[in-house]
Amino acid sequence: MSCNSFSKDFRLLKPSDFENLKIERLVVRRKFLSAYYKKSKIDSKLTRIGISVSKKVGKANFRNLLKRLIRENFRTSVFKNLGRDISFVVSTRCKIDDLELFKKMISEILLDISKNGRK
Repeated sequence: MSCNSFSKDFRLLKPSDFENLKIERLVVRRKFLSAYYKKSKIDSKLTRIGISVSKKVGKANFRNLLKRLIRENFRTSVFKNLGRDISFVVSTRCKIDDLELFKKMISEILLDISKNGRK
């Protein structure tokens, strides 16, 4: 696979992964997006992400668009090897007309997580 793939190694898949993330987590928030993160429980160098978008956010095509934007931004980022588990949660008040703003929020969150991980 290419280095820009989004394989299952980069995903939080099991409910236990999300439950583990709820304990002693750190939070980075932006206007429409929050990210909960902590050191990976599998002690891997890979960063794994999970995405949660409520049905209250909007129609399915809009929710799927937001999830695709998060995955694509992560897939093309340089933050794949932080060794963190990250759960992105899109706010229910998310009514974004400017998708570039949403992409910028994702990049800012990943940058903040990488800075906090080096301390």
